[in-house]
Amino acid sequence: MTPAPRIRHSYAFVRSWVRRFSSPLTPISERDLQRATGASRTEVREALAGLTTDGLVRRRQRAGTTAEGRFADFAIDLPLAYQASPVERYRQVTLHEDSVPSSPVLSDLFGDPAETHFLLSDSRIELDGTPLAVRTSFWRASERRRHSPAGRSDSDMATSFAHAFGVELAACEARVDALSASERLAQQLHVTPGEPLLLREALLRGADGVVHEVNVTFYASRRISLRVTTPYGGETG
Repeated sequence: MTPAPRIRHSYAFVRSWVRRFSSPLTPISERDLQRATGASRTEVREALAGLTTDGLVRRRQRAGTTAEGRFADFAIDLPLAYQASPVERYRQVTLHEDSVPSSPVLSDLFGDPAETHFLLSDSRIELDGTPLAVRTSFWRASERRRHSPAGRSDSDMATSFAHAFGVELAACEARVDALSASERLAQQLHVTPGEPLLLREALLRGADGVVHEVNVTFYASRRISLRVTTPYGGETG
């Protein structure tokens, strides 16, 4: 195997180890990483240098190498998608609400060419005060959507969906793309313009077969990990 793939693989394995097993302020041992990943000392150091550049670890003289905060854990195929422990560390802040006329894209996503207007809500998701994502959610203006009562946890989105639309949540159909941060998104997420972001488009379909909500979320990719957990037909999708 040539050096470039080895270093790339080492970066992936070291990142996985840091995400799964390290905690802030606890020193990260290069020797432990070598044993855990099977990488050489040089490859481990190259990987840690990359993680330092990405802002995921901090390397200081005499203090050693430590994780720079915890990764946020998001599920690709769940409506709100964060599974926090504890949930209280996460916060969703509403930024803007509005009504917008229908467009070919919205009509296609909802499968409803007859709808003339949609409601939207812009929000930001934070972990310990650090922005992780910004989200825009859309609903039909003609559909009576009930707001969640005060005190309801946003972590239980299946319950919130059923309360809002009066039907059980049957599926969250999601797809993820990569893109670069625009000036506006960079400002909202506290990242550098041009930095890689992940874009998740999700359609929330009820047990009645109707798409009741569409949301589009932009994630600061270096601060999160995405996973798929929902079984489909007995196998994990």
